[in-house]
Amino acid sequence: MESDVLRILTTVHSCEQGNIMKSTNENNSYIWAKFRYNIVSELLNNHFQRGELKNKILKISKNKWKHPVTGKEIVFGYSTIERWYYRAKAMIMNPDSSINCQLACKY
Repeated sequence: MESDVLRILTTVHSCEQGNIMKSTNENNSYIWAKFRYNIVSELLNNHFQRGELKNKILKISKNKWKHPVTGKEIVFGYSTIERWYYRAKAMIMNPDSSINCQLACKY
């Protein structure tokens, strides 16, 4: 499952524009994909009761992270983590779908 998610999140990274994760370096895309996977993997590997997912994402959004390229301290908001989670979850459920890149690029 991890390799599928990393492939998906690498695709997501290559589609994102105009933010701190934009990079022309393929190696950085993989580094970011692995970084995002490490953040959302706990969410992907659990089933939550009503309201629990929101609380878990809120808790994660309060964490400080080490930027995977620069090493500087960085934080991610609730909506960013939520977006990463739902993108990865949707793509895991249907990994061969041609809509995956469109979905990744939409947001």
